[in-house]
Amino acid sequence: MEGPDDLLVDDWAAKAKHLKVGDTYNLLNHDWQRGRIIEHGKGGVCSCRFSTLQDLVGAHDKASIFLLKCTRPEHRRCYEEIRAVLPGYNRCAPLKISCR
Repeated sequence: MEGPDDLLVDDWAAKAKHLKVGDTYNLLNHDWQRGRIIEHGKGGVCSCRFSTLQDLVGAHDKASIFLLKCTRPEHRRCYEEIRAVLPGYNRCAPLKISCR
């Protein structure tokens, strides 16, 4: 992403909304510029700069969700490091990991 209003959209959402690269897409009462189409399953349906999203919802220095997807056993170290930074954090649902 190059600009603060760039948005990545997965291929399924782009097809459903008839979006092409460079189109403007209104989401959260904000006009986003479609930067790229990404393959579904590689992240969220739409991805943007975290700082822009924080500005839009007035939530600076806060995160509401973390998505951690590990595909190899050696990725487990990342999960363990997050647990070390957030010891005992079990609000809503505990962090889960599955390594294949």
